[in-house]
Amino acid sequence: MAERISEIKTIDIERCIPPNPVYLRWLNTLGGWTSWLFGTRQIVTYDVDGKELFTKNITELENMNGLDEWVGKEAEKVLKLGYENLPTNKVELIKGILYSPKVYQVEWDTTVNPPLIKRTVVRVKPGSFSIIDTGDNRHDLEIQIIYPRLFIQQQ
Repeated sequence: MAERISEIKTIDIERCIPPNPVYLRWLNTLGGWTSWLFGTRQIVTYDVDGKELFTKNITELENMNGLDEWVGKEAEKVLKLGYENLPTNKVELIKGILYSPKVYQVEWDTTVNPPLIKRTVVRVKPGSFSIIDTGDNRHDLEIQIIYPRLFIQQQ
């Protein structure tokens, strides 16, 4: 007995892996998982924040080289991702990452057998999602993700 098809799904297949691939996966508003493979355009920056600053007691003005002393600092790695020439429906799909409480960067280590899958929890940087209309219902997209803070020793 033949089975009936309940629905038809369309699947887009990338024919090749883009340069500098970054694979993001997030929990969508329906409770399922959505993913996107970003490539090519990436910029890495670091947001540095001084944790605590205090003013030193001045005892010898002659040997003084500044009033303030840092007790500790924090740095967060920020990765700006981009994708070009996307149709409007794909932009709407990726926009779902803004509402997600869980976003992961997924990486595969194929140097070991079996391949290792590494998931890193990331956050979308507030105000960093931008869509540029290029005409004919096509868009360029930019988004910034923030990696977890690393423990840095404090004084």
